[in-house]
Amino acid sequence: MGGSHFGKGQPRREFGDKHWNEPLLWDRDAAKANRKDRVFCASMTDVMDDEAPAGALDRLYATIDATPNLLWQFTLVQDSVFVAGAQLISKDIPILSR
Repeated sequence: MGGSHFGKGQPRREFGDKHWNEPLLWDRDAAKANRKDRVFCASMTDVMDDEAPAGALDRLYATIDATPNLLWQFTLVQDSVFVAGAQLISKDIPILSR
C-alpha cells in the first residue's frame, strides 16, 4: 500500500468493486436491525480531489444514494464543492461547518 498518493500529479489509489459494495451490505444489515449506522468516509483522502480518478465522485454519490440506512460523515477540504454535488443526492444531507 505504500507510496505517495497525495499531491499534484501523484498517482491516485483506487479501490475495487469489493470495497465499493461493502456499504450496500452495511445498509442491508442496518435495515434489518431497523437502525441508521454511521459511516466515516474517505478518512485518508480529499473527496473533492480535482485529480481523483474519473467517475469516482459520481460513484460515491450513487453509493450514498443507494444506502438510505447509512449516515455518511466526511472530513472535507473543499466543502463548497461537496455541498453543490450533494444536491444531486435524493436524501437530506446536513452540512456542518467549522
